[in-house]
Amino acid sequence: MIHVSVCRVNGQLALTVADDGPGSPDPLFREKGIGLTNTKNRLHRLYGEGATFSAENRVPRGVQVTMVLPYRAERAEDGE
Repeated sequence: MIHVSVCRVNGQLALTVADDGPGSPDPLFREKGIGLTNTKNRLHRLYGEGATFSAENRVPRGVQVTMVLPYRAERAEDGE
């Protein structure tokens, strides 16, 4: 099962994706991997210190990834 949640807290947008799969056998997997590293780097380039990214094993099983970004609400002009 995959669970996705999004919430806004204190001007930040928190996005969390969690699953109930087997998790990673390496407890430090969040420090490795091209995809996780690229995502973390891109968020840092886009938002600087305003963004955080974490990936970790869940207990008793599964993985959870959380991104916290600055919340920016923009309204589209009528007709656009």
